[in-house]
Amino acid sequence: MYLAYFLLIIVCAIFENPRLIAIISLAAPFAYAVFFFDATNRDSGSYLQLVFLTIVGVFYGHFSQLVRSQRFLTERAEQRSQARTELLNILSHELKTPLTVIGSYTQALKSAALGEINPDQERALGKILQQTGNLESIVDVILESAKVETGAVAVHREELVLSEFLDEVKQNCEAAVFNPRIAVKWDYPPSMPVVISDPGKLKIILLNLINNAVKFTEEREVCIVARHDPEQGKMLFNVKDTGIGIAPDQLPFVFDKFWQVDSGRTRTQSGIGMGLYIVKAFTDLLGGSVKVNSALGQGTQFTVELPTR
Repeated sequence: MYLAYFLLIIVCAIFENPRLIAIISLAAPFAYAVFFFDATNRDSGSYLQLVFLTIVGVFYGHFSQLVRSQRFLTERAEQRSQARTELLNILSHELKTPLTVIGSYTQALKSAALGEINPDQERALGKILQQTGNLESIVDVILESAKVETGAVAVHREELVLSEFLDEVKQNCEAAVFNPRIAVKWDYPPSMPVVISDPGKLKIILLNLINNAVKFTEEREVCIVARHDPEQGKMLFNVKDTGIGIAPDQLPFVFDKFWQVDSGRTRTQSGIGMGLYIVKAFTDLLGGSVKVNSALGQGTQFTVELPTR
């Protein structure tokens, strides 16, 4: 009986064909039964051996098939994830390269590097640059959201001087804000410590929050506050605007995909409603949290807390 038991397990572990495993699992008890009933020394307790081997054959055949099915599904999922990652890389190159070329040539024309231009032409080139930047931002948002969906996002933590990092983000924002009626104010100490985080994702979080605040603020100001809390090991970021605000019944949905503040207002604004979704996804990846407070007609404030290590 023990010999038949171990042979059954070994055979089921070797063969990959599920139909063959099922046949072996069912045939083994019958083959053992032939030798069992030919034996002369049998008692009532010996019949339990036959029942035991039958149960083992059925269970192990089914269990081994489940393991192989799970392994097959895992391999297929890994292949699909790799295929999606490769597709995202191709799309990133094929979509962003033409936009970069368009922006570079437009900037060269606007700066009169290829010949003198009149004021009307300069204004037209400025609009082309602005719309090219908007389109590039939309492409970046789509690609980043696709990476989040496919699980292709990896966290790369490194040391960064927080004050120097914020200076760089501030320069990027000054170049991107075109509305002269909005004052973008920054409030953070001139000297901030070294923290451990992913600078790429932290930059995307802040830029998305700032761009969202500027988009829905027609006048007055957008204020960005950054603080470091050494006792709790956290860094805090507040992005507050004086824009149109969000209705209380809409606050639970602000981090959903494709969510928009107001359909009538967003028709004149660029974006597809994925910025805040990426903010939430990246904040979770970095082990932090993001909260929102808002009132209609008064403005909105987003608060991001992230660990410093």
